[in-house]
Amino acid sequence: VKLKVGVHDLSEELDFIEKLCMQEPTRRIRLDANGSWSFDEARRVCDRLSQYQGIILEQPIDPRDLLGLDKLQQQTSMTIALDESLVFDEEGALQTACKQCVIKPMYMGGLRASKAVVARAQALKKSLCVTHVLESAIGRAGAVHFAAGVGDKGPHGVADPKLNSTEMSIAGTIGHGA
Repeated sequence: VKLKVGVHDLSEELDFIEKLCMQEPTRRIRLDANGSWSFDEARRVCDRLSQYQGIILEQPIDPRDLLGLDKLQQQTSMTIALDESLVFDEEGALQTACKQCVIKPMYMGGLRASKAVVARAQALKKSLCVTHVLESAIGRAGAVHFAAGVGDKGPHGVADPKLNSTEMSIAGTIGHGA
């Protein structure tokens, strides 16, 4: 499950996430903050949620703050995934300690350019999450096929658009008492 976070009060979001983790302890959860937290807030999230297995924290702080992202990954056992950071500074992002790279072929310059980024990330022992942006069915299909050929165990963010999306906003969920 991918949750968009960084919308509500951090304490409310953490309470919600902890409840979800306790209700479904084997569910893998990707928390995508889209760079909305400060370093201290991201550190608080890591401290509070590190006891739960299978949580990935995607782009928790400003994507241009590679030193902060590197420091955060070094201070936690949680997987920190870089998304927008790869777009702003691919080489710098790859050199951080962050454990995962989110590859969006459309943002990487297409499938060939993405293949080169994947090869470099794999050489650095980083896990991968191939996904897509809001492109056409052709772009989504390209990302699905690309993900299938990456060889990483995934999971990748390329769900079948005919199926229910596994991404939801925590904003709507907290507001409706879920």
